Amino acid sequence: PSSSPMDAPCAVFRGVPVSEVLQERQRAVVSFDVDDNTDTAVTALQRQGFLSAPVYDGGECVGLLDVLDCVHFALSVEDSATEIDDESWRNFAVQMSFSLQRVGKVVGISKRNPFCPVKLRDPLSSVMELFAKGIHRVCVVDDTGKKVTHLITQSDLCTYIVQHAVHLGPIATATVQELDVMQREVVCAPPQMTALEVFRKIDEVNVSGVALVAEDGTPIGNLSASDLAGFLEEDLPLLNLPAIEFLRHIREKQGRANHFFVSCEPSTEFISLVRTMCQNRVHRCFVVDDKKGLAGVVSMTDVFRILLAL
Repeated sequence: PSSSPMDAPCAVFRGVPVSEVLQERQRAVVSFDVDDNTDTAVTALQRQGFLSAPVYDGGECVGLLDVLDCVHFALSVEDSATEIDDESWRNFAVQMSFSLQRVGKVVGISKRNPFCPVKLRDPLSSVMELFAKGIHRVCVVDDTGKKVTHLITQSDLCTYIVQHAVHLGPIATATVQELDVMQREVVCAPPQMTALEVFRKIDEVNVSGVALVAEDGTPIGNLSASDLAGFLEEDLPLLNLPAIEFLRHIREKQGRANHFFVSCEPSTEFISLVRTMCQNRVHRCFVVDDKKGLAGVVSMTDVFRILLAL
């Protein structure tokens, strides 16, 4: 993109087509049919390390099967099996429910990532507008509007922004505090709460991640939907571990053993904040004060909101 220093960020990207991001961030698309078994679909998703995939009915995409849909469904099965005292039997009940349920009955039940199609020639600003509303991924469709050819995630677009930071002008070096981009209310949980209960909190409060905070107020971890990437059926017992232990197991499996908690300060520059999230493969960065206490959080959704607002 070309710009002058006075251009607003959204105006800069209004002239850039969606296709330009795809040239730099190619993403294979796994898809399912509404009549596929949910357990088969989830296994395929997790073995690929994806968090969502389009679902088709008669050759037309009808939605995205998202990992949070699967969490919502699993929690509903768990709730209905509360009379079963044995953990292993409850896990078995969840596994059987996934094997018996069709994808068409699970897709979209969390209402977290609806099907939002865009086309190759659409401007990136239209994708930014969707991301600013809390949508985490959009589908690039062909001219018929029925077939999904690519997925673009918030991370993809943030990476593109970092690579083209020169076009942001003075906003790039403005601080978190100056831009007032931080959310001061942070959803938290104690690290000893089971991972299952933390994911229940994520589902009920309608957030994508929860900060794990010690008794003295020190933030020590972050559990989010992304931690379910690569989560397989045999990992189900891990959900009954304390959240911090679950996090340790999952991050080691993902090759991110040291990425428990990603933070910045109010004085951190905007572009450094976005770069930190991209480099650590996280969707939120916690803001800590000079005493290392939790002051707030900035998500990728907040990043797009501020770019649209300025």
